[in-house]
Amino acid sequence: MAFRSTLFVLLTLASAASLAAETSYQWTFNDQPGTALTKVGGPVSWSNDLDQTATTGRGTLRIRRGHSTTPNTFAPLPAAWAQQPLWLVVRVRGWNLSGKSPELVRLGFSSSDHEKTPSVVAQIKIAREDDAVRLSAEATGGGTNLAPVALRGAISNRTVIVVLHLDPGARTYDVNFRIEGASWQQLGAGTIADGRAPQFLRLGVSGPFDTKRAEYFDLDDLLVTTVKPADLP
Repeated sequence: MAFRSTLFVLLTLASAASLAAETSYQWTFNDQPGTALTKVGGPVSWSNDLDQTATTGRGTLRIRRGHSTTPNTFAPLPAAWAQQPLWLVVRVRGWNLSGKSPELVRLGFSSSDHEKTPSVVAQIKIAREDDAVRLSAEATGGGTNLAPVALRGAISNRTVIVVLHLDPGARTYDVNFRIEGASWQQLGAGTIADGRAPQFLRLGVSGPFDTKRAEYFDLDDLLVTTVKPADLP
């Protein structure tokens, strides 16, 4: 019994050390077609599925969702990351948002995983209104919001990369983006609210992504890392 108890303690300590040593979480969505979000391969599981949202079998997560279904899903982050600089790299393969608008995708860090109103630390927002898709960012609870800029039209097959850099210690964040074939651009920089630390990666959607059969928003890759990737601005 003493041996088993000691072994359990050693395994627990080893597991905790392994989690503390993690430097990145990544989802590539290279799953079988039709895999729901809670079943995709990755470092941790997402809390909820998003209606019809599932993998395509071509390395993307295709967001399709109706008005009346769950709007948010969360992936827990290591506790050791709460006060470390973080980079969230979002790669969007493309979209077809030609149905009823507006549609909105939110991706970023939150300090809670409330199903409807999480406490956002900082997040990016990709929103479509009529014939334009725009990128903006926000830090709710008293932080700085970053004004929207146009990305492309309501239908696009150009890859867009958005980078959200969060520094919890300095209480600041900044956002850069690049459209396929163009140079990096800065959306802006701002502050985050006091008393909020990044404990979850939050993916939220609002609006109808299913008013036409052809509608979709394809996520190609999600990366959260404590080490700045060499190819970022």
